[in-house]
Amino acid sequence: MISYTQLSKRGNFSDLKKRLADHLIQQGEAEASAEKIRLWSCNNKEKLLHSYKLIASSKKEVGSQETTNEDIERNTGVEFPGQSLEPLIGTQLTLEEKEFQNEVVFVEYGNPSFAYSYVK
Repeated sequence: MISYTQLSKRGNFSDLKKRLADHLIQQGEAEASAEKIRLWSCNNKEKLLHSYKLIASSKKEVGSQETTNEDIERNTGVEFPGQSLEPLIGTQLTLEEKEFQNEVVFVEYGNPSFAYSYVK
């Protein structure tokens, strides 16, 4: 589990994912990579906690991945209660330029796969 990481405010979101993967590798997750990490933002703690309960009670196992078409991963079927930061990956937008007011950045590690539904 990663509690925090440091990155220059001039770093971009791709840099953040690479840094998080480095932390996971240092913690013994040899298969960790930026591709196995998804970034989300959320500003509603209650909805985030409720989504944990939905995942825990889901009849689909975390790790089972159902792809209904090329653009949607159903995974457990639980939608994240916020927005994906994945569209920012590969852009030049820096952490300094993105405003996070009353939001948390949630890091989802797909080992072996992701829990939340994801629209590519």
